[in-house]
Amino acid sequence: MKNFGFIKNSFNNKLSENISRKNAKGSTTFKSYIKQIKESDSLRTQFLIYKNLEDKIEENELTALEFVKENIAFMNVFSKDEIVESINKLISIDPSVLKLEDVYENDDIKELHENVSYLILTNKNPTTIGSIIEATNKVVNYIQNNQPKVITEDLGVPNSLLLSLFVDKYNEKYDDLDESHKKAIKIITESNEDEKEEFFKESISKCLGIVNERLVNSEISVKESLLGAKENLLNKEFEPKTFLTDITKILELTEDLK
Repeated sequence: MKNFGFIKNSFNNKLSENISRKNAKGSTTFKSYIKQIKESDSLRTQFLIYKNLEDKIEENELTALEFVKENIAFMNVFSKDEIVESINKLISIDPSVLKLEDVYENDDIKELHENVSYLILTNKNPTTIGSIIEATNKVVNYIQNNQPKVITEDLGVPNSLLLSLFVDKYNEKYDDLDESHKKAIKIITESNEDEKEEFFKESISKCLGIVNERLVNSEISVKESLLGAKENLLNKEFEPKTFLTDITKILELTEDLK
């Protein structure tokens, strides 16, 4: 069985391809994928674990080791059968994702996903303890040697195409949009760089406010994600070249958190 990380990357790659081809059916498939993750505690927790471990940078070995163990421990509330069943259900949305090649940007991420999957799905006993320790050490090594991600245009799709898709998407239901999305369209299509930067900062502030509200009563697994989102928002700076993709993500996150 393919691991959750492979499946996640495959769906992301298919989304990129569908955006470039303006494939509406593909967008519907991706929405089903997102919906399935949101509605499944097992899938949602795995998604957060993989993201935490992919993004984590920590030179201290003991700290990195503790981070790995605590993340994997989040899956202890689910049975192995439940985890496998949820992954198979996700695959059933589009079985062709299993046949995709080149879903990884490098072998480090591929190996990380394989080791995380092994740690999640393997029962601990005298026979497996050695391989579990080995897989854990490999994940720790990844974290110690991980480097900050270089931000590029999202999904490899040019901003010009994203702008066209963004405007086309919202023009179809403009009357149903909230004021933030209506303002976004106006800013993106008509404003100068200073106005875009001001709107960018306003959107960051609004999203941070909602994140802080959600942190108060959220479960631990959700808080991990919210804290990660908060950290990303606090570190986010206005970049003219990536404004379109950045503001789209911020508005979508704001909408999802409402």
